[in-house]
Amino acid sequence: YYKTSMDSVKDWCNWTLISRYYSNLRYCLEYEADKFGLGFPNPLAESIILEAHLIHFANCS
Repeated sequence: YYKTSMDSVKDWCNWTLISRYYSNLRYCLEYEADKFGLGFPNPLAESIILEAHLIHFANCS
């Protein structure tokens, strides 16, 4: 869901346009971590968030 949603956004640096999708990603990561009895943040969640930043926000200032 996150990738599909973000791919449709034209300006990844505009927080108003992406905040809902980013918040949903974080919620999903927290929910799944809780479901599996993991803490949050955890190494897997951090790597997913880092990847999202590298893909979508690398050129934002």
